[in-house]
Amino acid sequence: MSDALAGTRVVVIGGSEGIGLAVAQGALAGGAAVVVASRSAEKLAKARALLVAETGPGGAARVATQVLDITDEIAVEAAFAGIGAFDHLVISAVTPAFAPLQQMSNAAAERVLATKFWGTFWAVKYGSQRIAPTGSITLYGGLAAHRTGPGEAVLAFAQGGMEAFARALAVELAPVRVNCVCPGVTVTPLWDAFDPALRDAIYEETRASLPARRIADPADAAEPALYLMRSRFTTGEVIVVDGGARLV
Repeated sequence: MSDALAGTRVVVIGGSEGIGLAVAQGALAGGAAVVVASRSAEKLAKARALLVAETGPGGAARVATQVLDITDEIAVEAAFAGIGAFDHLVISAVTPAFAPLQQMSNAAAERVLATKFWGTFWAVKYGSQRIAPTGSITLYGGLAAHRTGPGEAVLAFAQGGMEAFARALAVELAPVRVNCVCPGVTVTPLWDAFDPALRDAIYEETRASLPARRIADPADAAEPALYLMRSRFTTGEVIVVDGGARLV
């Protein structure tokens, strides 16, 4: 039986590293062609080299990259005009910010929302005009929408919005399917900005508390997006992949 992704074209925004890169890897393994978009040309070059090497003969023809600042509406519109027709859109781009609400600067909050809210809004607005009717859009939220702590209010606001947005779009954009993935703590380069000792302490505390007794890697968080692209009868859903964090 052939893979449902075989012969499709998948656009991954935020795909140069972390979860987005893992989505691109999984889509290629399923026989899709991918367009990986990211702000950083340097990271895109490294991601493309990795993806082509992993795909093997013919891989270069199935991997395209697009330098894109998702917070720039004009750039987003132009990017999709250049990309043309495709089947699936995955948006995993994120700009995190952690601070108590009363100490959170407007600039920091605006950076979060510029990526997660406005960037997603524009990507769906312009991308949905070129997506196949049999295709799908997968948004990424996060665990803060369900279980949060001090310093995560703005992140929770943005991530929770992705879930509501996906449900509304599933109705508005039908028959295109729209869903949301909600990952818990995942080992990605985003954590490199933390002090290593603090980061490792967070990892260990999380690992010990989870029923799964492990931290997610990017492939764990990417797997639901690959399922949602393949599942022709799933729309308006939120898939939480958190190792059981909501239970404890």
